[in-house]
Amino acid sequence: DPEQDAQVQAPTENVPKDDREEESAVTPSDDTEENTISFIIPCDGIVVKDYSGSTPVFSETLQDWRVHHGIDLQTKDAANVFAAADGTVDDVYTDELMGVSILIKHSEGVYTLYQGLNPNTKVLQRMEVKQGDIIGKTGTTAIEEETEGCHLHFEMIIDGKHADPNEYLS
Repeated sequence: DPEQDAQVQAPTENVPKDDREEESAVTPSDDTEENTISFIIPCDGIVVKDYSGSTPVFSETLQDWRVHHGIDLQTKDAANVFAAADGTVDDVYTDELMGVSILIKHSEGVYTLYQGLNPNTKVLQRMEVKQGDIIGKTGTTAIEEETEGCHLHFEMIIDGKHADPNEYLS
């Protein structure tokens, strides 16, 4: 089924590329006066795996080395996951490795991606969300990260490129 195949593509394939050479109006959180978008931490959890940029980190689950494009926030049980900023739900899908996923489009070419969620999401495609709205719960659907238990895998994509969420969350 072509529609189902499209739903399990890598997250960056779902995010439009922005080829403009302008600087993004999104800046790291330590420069808040210039930010046009502010982001909150999307759940109350402990960071168990950090963003690695282009440096491979060891995956306990897959027993190999790979880059980690987001942060993993572990929770004891299923905990609420909040929209990090105002936006529109661009996609709700199940990724074969990263599980139940929600992609939210914000302004300024920014997307946030929430993965490994509990299957009972609280949003649908094209829904408007406000910062702090509950969009789902942490879960264990990311088979690529199953050794981390119940957690949220959270990514930020700015102008088609992964960015370190730690630089933008407040």
